[in-house]
Amino acid sequence: MVLNHYFTLVDKSFPQKQDLLKQGFRLTGPNSHKGQGTSAEFVLFPKNYFEYLWIDDVDASKNNLLKLYRRDQENACKYGLCFA
Repeated sequence: MVLNHYFTLVDKSFPQKQDLLKQGFRLTGPNSHKGQGTSAEFVLFPKNYFEYLWIDDVDASKNNLLKLYRRDQENACKYGLCFA
């Protein structure tokens, strides 16, 4: 298995965005994940990427296999690794 990307769940307002831009990172997006109830912006690298993900539609997120809405709770882990 090879690391494809790292993700972190952020607030819909994405307050970290300005800090990332100040540090020189370029963001792409936002992209909406149709049917998942989420959207994201990305920092791309040659072989992988960071994904900053937020919940747009809680009901759609609840019906999605990934159930990312569960990570939007106070004591839940907001980070994840995705392998290919």
